[in-house]
Amino acid sequence: MNHKKLVFYKISVAFLLFSYFLNGAFLPFYSALKQPYSNIFLLFFMQFCFLASTLIPAAMIFKKRELPSVFRVRKIKAGECVKIIGIAFITFPLVLTSAVVTSVLMKKFNLEYSDKLTEIMGDSQSINFFFAIFAGIAVAPIAEEIAFRLALYGFTAPIVKNTLLSVISTSAIFATLHADPVRIPGLILLGIILQFLMIKYRSLVAPALLHAIHNILSFIVFNIFS
Repeated sequence: MNHKKLVFYKISVAFLLFSYFLNGAFLPFYSALKQPYSNIFLLFFMQFCFLASTLIPAAMIFKKRELPSVFRVRKIKAGECVKIIGIAFITFPLVLTSAVVTSVLMKKFNLEYSDKLTEIMGDSQSINFFFAIFAGIAVAPIAEEIAFRLALYGFTAPIVKNTLLSVISTSAIFATLHADPVRIPGLILLGIILQFLMIKYRSLVAPALLHAIHNILSFIVFNIFS
């Protein structure tokens, strides 16, 4: 692997870890804010940290002409887009089913959990609802794919030296950091599929597209059954 890329991955992951703990430190502060400011911080602060943790090191290490290659910005053909959208429609029911099963099991064993996203999405007339849609469709697919599918995988792959184990480990971290026990099994599956799309198409556009479609389907289903 290119030495500069390896340094970039290491610094980005270090920044990502720092950002995660920083988010935890600020959580009591922005949780105490009035609405909608509290939920705006909840939806966007971590995503901003993900972007800053990767974009700042990249700007420091690479030349401008190198950035498209570093961030795997490669156009996806129309036929490839159709395939990715098809994969999203196949993947979504599996992720949804896993969340329903996990929720039932947790209730059966009296395991309590807080589902903040469901609270935010509960009122389709509130400004929080529209912020959640914007964050889920436009921000998260870009920020999280750069953070997890590019930086974290680029960091773990040379260490683990096994593609499947690297994909599973980064997907498990991706799911766990969402801090939503009900969705962890499904998010691990989603993370695995997103990472293999990244590997197959050698472009962040592919997993970002599937991620966005998945979130759109999630919002639609939530509003139908809420």
